[in-house]
Amino acid sequence: MAQMPDLLEPGALLGDRYTIARHTGSGGSSHVYVANDLKLPGKVWAVKQTLTAAEGISRMEEEAGMLIALDHPRLPRIVDFFIQDEAAFLVMDYVEGVTLEDYLQKSRAVSEAQLLRIADQVCEGLHYLHTREPPIIYRDLKPSNLMVEQSGEIRFVDFGTARAYKPQLSEDTIQLGTVGFAAPEQYLGLQSDPRTDMYALGAIMLYLASNGKYTQWPKEGGLPGSREISPELTRIIRKLLSYEPGDRFQSAREVQEELHRLSSFPAGFVRVNEVSKRPVVVAVTGAVPGVGVTHFSLMLAHALAGLFPKITYVDWNARSSAFAGLLALSSYSGSLADSFEMRSVTYHKKPSRAEWLQILGSGSRMIIMDLGVDMDKDGLEEFARSDLQLVVLPASVWRRKEIEQCSSRLAAYPGRHRKYIVPLADQYGVQQIGRLLKGSKVYGLPAEPDPFNPGEGTVELARRICEGVLPNKQRSGRWMPGWLKIR
Repeated sequence: MAQMPDLLEPGALLGDRYTIARHTGSGGSSHVYVANDLKLPGKVWAVKQTLTAAEGISRMEEEAGMLIALDHPRLPRIVDFFIQDEAAFLVMDYVEGVTLEDYLQKSRAVSEAQLLRIADQVCEGLHYLHTREPPIIYRDLKPSNLMVEQSGEIRFVDFGTARAYKPQLSEDTIQLGTVGFAAPEQYLGLQSDPRTDMYALGAIMLYLASNGKYTQWPKEGGLPGSREISPELTRIIRKLLSYEPGDRFQSAREVQEELHRLSSFPAGFVRVNEVSKRPVVVAVTGAVPGVGVTHFSLMLAHALAGLFPKITYVDWNARSSAFAGLLALSSYSGSLADSFEMRSVTYHKKPSRAEWLQILGSGSRMIIMDLGVDMDKDGLEEFARSDLQLVVLPASVWRRKEIEQCSSRLAAYPGRHRKYIVPLADQYGVQQIGRLLKGSKVYGLPAEPDPFNPGEGTVELARRICEGVLPNKQRSGRWMPGWLKIR
């Protein structure tokens, strides 16, 4: 049985760089601390301390190298790993907030809409881990290993048990998992794979749905002593909790697709975005260079600015010169800036992972992401995570092949809502592209020379385009020419 390391006192020096500020928790065979960085004054980190044996050091160093390479907004950065005094130390981002376990205890109940939003965010992190090469299995997913930030965003913590999936092995080196959240195969000593994390996700969802009472479905079938949940959510949870891995959802993306369908379920169901503090994220990309992605993104931000107390435009393309040009138009007097405000819209240049989380939690109610045309993998993943996906297409019917190629490329990144925008298209052009895209929603965009001061008709069209993600009271109810939209 693994031993607990001796608890470190405040002020203890680690790695000639980190000083222990306080102990924040313990579990299994490890302690977690908050530590100050002597090389970066004012910077604090979370430090995990675990006992290690000499023969296991090389393996731990290999695993630490794997974790340090991770880069995703839901995951803490692993910035350092070292051995000192027969203990291994993992240094990572300090995430402020409360654990999902404490969050449930304080709120006493989580609505179905909140549950879906939490599960969706967990799926984002799992999808990233499971699509690494080789896949990374978290192996100990539970409410106490998920943090809820003040903005409502979910962050994973404690990566001490995560391991790369090794198909040549039939069992894990060490049996891991927490009772109630561990999959059956973990108790049997079999090797964990992505479906192991799927089971834990189902246990977490049932735990939230039952107000902390259950992690396994009661034999009597219902959830006595707790509120009822919809049949659709019940089906998802039951499938995730299947005893046989082959009977579960096989990937986090598959679960997300189910959650997204459920989040727009009409019968008495409240949309996630109407009850969450998380901003609505609208991602804009284009089929070909020069099609007007930035012009449309700016127009959309300013057309909707009057509906929200705060709206944000993010220039996601690091190679784009748009942000510098916008900065020159603004009243900003400095030489450099990462963000500025102009005409009721806040502008940000390409953010880092930490900056993106700050933007999400800044209080903005809508974020317009200008992804440009040539998206990298991170951009494509953000496109898939967005609440509304808008794709700008060329109006010329002779560019049919490029439109088809764009549609095919983006088909691998399904999302909640996807619509197509065609600038300067006449009625015939919109109808032709609508037929080409086989029932997708296509909107013709009239000429709008000044995106910062869109006309009344453009504002009305912007509301129509985004009405699926706008709160009910902000949706448009005015008449609009039928040719502007093809279903």
